Amino acid sequence: MNRRVATSGIPVARHPLAHLALGLAFGALVGCQARATTPSDGRTCEQKQLQLLSVLEQLPQEGRATPIEVSLPASALSGSFGKGPIVELSPGRVAVDGEVLPAKDLDTQLTVLRERIARVDGSPPIYIAADWQTDIAVLHDYLEAIPEQFELKLVFVAPALPQTDEGEGPTSDGEYDVAAKILAERDVAKRVGIAAEGYDEYSDCDAVDAAVASLKGIPVKERWPSLRSRMLEAIPKCPCADIDADGLRQLLVAEQRAGTVALGSIPISFLRDRRCVAAMPMDTVQQVLDEIDEFDAEFSGDWKDDALVFDKVVTDDRLLVYLCVAMAGETVTWLARKHDPIYLRTSAGTCQAWRFEPLAKGAPMGTFRRDPASGPDLALHYRQGANEIRLFGPIASSASNPTDPGPWGCNEEFKMVEVDERSIRLDGGPRWYFDEASCRAAASDPVMKGCVANLTVGIAPPAVDAEEEHLQEPGASSMPSP
Repeated sequence: MNRRVATSGIPVARHPLAHLALGLAFGALVGCQARATTPSDGRTCEQKQLQLLSVLEQLPQEGRATPIEVSLPASALSGSFGKGPIVELSPGRVAVDGEVLPAKDLDTQLTVLRERIARVDGSPPIYIAADWQTDIAVLHDYLEAIPEQFELKLVFVAPALPQTDEGEGPTSDGEYDVAAKILAERDVAKRVGIAAEGYDEYSDCDAVDAAVASLKGIPVKERWPSLRSRMLEAIPKCPCADIDADGLRQLLVAEQRAGTVALGSIPISFLRDRRCVAAMPMDTVQQVLDEIDEFDAEFSGDWKDDALVFDKVVTDDRLLVYLCVAMAGETVTWLARKHDPIYLRTSAGTCQAWRFEPLAKGAPMGTFRRDPASGPDLALHYRQGANEIRLFGPIASSASNPTDPGPWGCNEEFKMVEVDERSIRLDGGPRWYFDEASCRAAASDPVMKGCVANLTVGIAPPAVDAEEEHLQEPGASSMPSP
């Protein structure tokens, strides 16, 4: 397994091109518009003011500001942050696009989350903004609640901007550093303060001052639509000599995308797979992000170093293979912990749901019980190894436990040889399926044989006394005998 030992804590952001990247991102925002402010650019004061209004009219009414209240993980990866619903996950709080879901327990939260995502138009990516200390076991519950039609992306904090002296910001000659700071600042209060300084610097117009003042106390999600509307009314009222039109243009473009340069994202749809949560249930989001960072460094060496390369190297399929190397025993342990069913195909062609009930939390032994909906009451005990599991029973009394000496009418060991996205494959070909649909779709797969298989279709094992069972056991298996 090629997974390094995870480390705790948030790493120091270290991207060597952070400064340049912000400058390029800002340039992309303002397009090919000239930014010169000297008379040599050939534009009159009035032309600059008209250009400002034209840009403002073309900017979307919907802002890109991201009022995320979660302590995000940090990374120097190159993934971009785009448009789509944002699901925030932190202890005691789940929110979608800033709207806190009113639910007190996990099951209710998951139900409300499903209902909220069902109202999303189309199939945009869903951005998961999880607290950096969230473990994968907790995260997995929420990811399972989001339909597979939605691509999942994990949001992280990109490297902080290097400290620069006045006039040395990422906007080429540093002429409009205020806009660059707004793009990079995630803290809403700080961002509003930076913007206020910019409006003071670029405008002496009372109408603009009044428009800015009217935004005081407005919710973050409503700031940009209100600002755009009020500026469209205010700017035509200003004498062109009272405003720095180029400065205001840069500032308003930045307001529309406030805080987005400080964020990045990577694909995490692969974390829906049970093998991932079985392989690293207690790893935090930050630790997994560190491992993806290592994966990117290891496998991108043969590619050219650009943004397209990142999208080719860091993909769900590649990360699934690299990170989610779960042994069969780990998967059974996870199923037992979650009390999730596993489905057995019988010789009669039916699919029965069974559940592992560990003797104690984390114990490698317990009871393997058939769901009442799948048939009459039936249970066996189990003892589990890394890739083997022994089933013995049937259990005649609720007082029975897997440490009892027997005798057991059925005592059978299974070797688990492979785990895929739908099942655990047993030696010889039979499978135990993670969901009923996969079980029903596998009519051509081999079915189990032996005493456990007989029990599932109502064939009782022959009576065995303690001495007979003892004679059958020595040297028969590497598993501890019950």
